Amino acid sequence: MEGLRDDWEAGKVGFKMYLNVTSIHAALDALRSILLEKRMTAAKVKAIQVGCGHMTFVHTAWDYRPIGVAAAQMNMYYGLSVMTLKGNVSAADYSEGPIADPEILAFMPQINIAVDSELESRGPSYRHASRVVVLTTDGRAFRREVLHRRGSPENPVTRHDVAAKFDANVSSLLSAGAANRLKSVAAKLEVLVSPKEVIDIIAAPLEKQRS
Repeated sequence: MEGLRDDWEAGKVGFKMYLNVTSIHAALDALRSILLEKRMTAAKVKAIQVGCGHMTFVHTAWDYRPIGVAAAQMNMYYGLSVMTLKGNVSAADYSEGPIADPEILAFMPQINIAVDSELESRGPSYRHASRVVVLTTDGRAFRREVLHRRGSPENPVTRHDVAAKFDANVSSLLSAGAANRLKSVAAKLEVLVSPKEVIDIIAAPLEKQRS
């Protein structure tokens, strides 16, 4: 009975803001914030240094080879390379073509990942935490520490953030108008009499949506 009426599990539900393993999200968040804040392109990035816990290192920092979508989703080198080159990571980056993109593969040697002993000492609650340093071609260094990934209960995101992720993930599958209609329907799911409206939107061919 402990916590009854006071401790609400619904408030602990999080969102995955990237279509890959949760262990690399904090590193992606840290890198993304630097790129956005400094308006930095990949051409300006000389090297990226990442510190993380042992669990994250073991499970995600292995030498990347394009052997399948699941392997790309589990690999930090791939995710960081995509983030640097494209400014974000979406569902479109996890398909057979992009996971073997020569430009993405060529950037990976500029990334160094190592266990951060201080983060590791914080215990399991910080197993996904990350520290990122971006070294630029003109000699500057920018640092970020993300202890809890965006979308976690400790670092919640806004409705706008979730909608932006949705838009990025369906951009090649739905027209902008269809995506907006689907978001509107999703906002009132609890009062829908039938799922037909949802099915009609997602079943329509892309060409018909745009006509």
